[in-house]
Amino acid sequence: MPQILQLNCPSFHRFWEECLSLLRLELSEFALGMWFQSIELSAITDGVVYLTVPHELAAGWLEKHYGVLLRATFKKIDPAISDFKIQISSHTKANSIEKLPIPPLAPSLKPIPEKKEKIHPLSQSTLDSFYPNYRFEQFVEGECNRIALSLSRMAAKTPGENKINPLVLYGGTGLGKTHLLQSVGRFAIQNQTARQVVYKTAEQFLKDFIRVSFSNDRKISEKSFQEVYLNADLLLIDDIQVLAGKESTQEELFKVLTRLTSHGKQVVITCDRNPSEVPQLSRRLLSRFECGIMAPVHAPNFATRMDILRSKAKNLRIEESVREEIFCWMASCPTMNVREVEGMLTKLLAYHELMKLDFSIDTVKFLFHSLEHAENRPQITVHSIMDAVAHVFEVPADLFSSKTRIKSVSLPRKVAMFLSRELTPESYQTIGLHFNRDYATVIAAVNSIKELLSNDSCLFEQISQIRRFLALEC
Repeated sequence: MPQILQLNCPSFHRFWEECLSLLRLELSEFALGMWFQSIELSAITDGVVYLTVPHELAAGWLEKHYGVLLRATFKKIDPAISDFKIQISSHTKANSIEKLPIPPLAPSLKPIPEKKEKIHPLSQSTLDSFYPNYRFEQFVEGECNRIALSLSRMAAKTPGENKINPLVLYGGTGLGKTHLLQSVGRFAIQNQTARQVVYKTAEQFLKDFIRVSFSNDRKISEKSFQEVYLNADLLLIDDIQVLAGKESTQEELFKVLTRLTSHGKQVVITCDRNPSEVPQLSRRLLSRFECGIMAPVHAPNFATRMDILRSKAKNLRIEESVREEIFCWMASCPTMNVREVEGMLTKLLAYHELMKLDFSIDTVKFLFHSLEHAENRPQITVHSIMDAVAHVFEVPADLFSSKTRIKSVSLPRKVAMFLSRELTPESYQTIGLHFNRDYATVIAAVNSIKELLSNDSCLFEQISQIRRFLALEC
């Protein structure tokens, strides 16, 4: 007979209690409370345990991160159990979200409709193809992109009437080049600074040129090509590196750029590196780029990553001091680009909305545990923090573990404890050992610095300087 345990069976409840007891030996209380508290044991049939969870996020996380552990635990209790299956509850808030009615926007909140009769049809088509959030107002400015942003705004406000023609924006993947490029086009269309705006990827330009080259009716194809490219008042081309090695297409692009710039039409181009570093890019095309300005877009530094997180997380309803601590930790990986920062934030907001979590720095570290072990993440230790604090406060680092309580030492000691808790995975007890203190003293020091930071701008700047010294700001 197959093994079937029902909900009202005493052994059914004992089975799950034994499971939780074994899991407590392997997992932290945090992990248990976060992922296992909401699990319901539905049935045990034919050697398969059936679990019910509130949403797909929990199901995916349990299978991916705890699948092996769950199978081993079940087998310890009952060797006849071979597997488990997860099903989604049909009675959760997450599943009822889609059924909520969406109220119509109030008339006062409706965007002012575009006066399409004044916009060239090609420009309107270009505007419709842009990402909705790619506009200057939503681009976060920092030291890493200030020059590129300033030049982009100039190109948008006075296209062709400046000396930055063509404007070439270059930098690595995910740094905001396409955001700037589309912002230029959006501004020009909405403010009527350019009548005909054309936005194309380099791959689209290549396909358009091939279509002309192999057309049965070449004259009609050429006329269509010219109407798009040669009549543009503002031409935007993304990812020019795609044309490397394609000599005929590069020659055609050179002719287009020469024609437009000589007639006072603006050209803005993006590239994933300095065009001079792109192999098999023709010298003629490169010389055309050098007639204008090539502006780099660098990876965001610590301050810019913090600003990105702050500006895009207005819906994250958590205490401001906790929010800043979380953002500081998230922003402390210097290898992250803008897209990765936004991706982390999207994930954080998803957890917030779906699971209604009470966020803390420990919660976020758990959710993004892989980030802590990223290969290029700087190895911050309690000792390196003590050295950095000693450098900024100009006190000997060895005094932090001494018994002295004079303010010139006690304050930086507290700062070192605070940063050790924030920037390392060490526990309060382990941090205390470095300072010859108990864990209660470390907790008190951390809370003391948190309170001081809300009113002491000088201390805030000193701690920011320490973070920079630790190479959190690149």
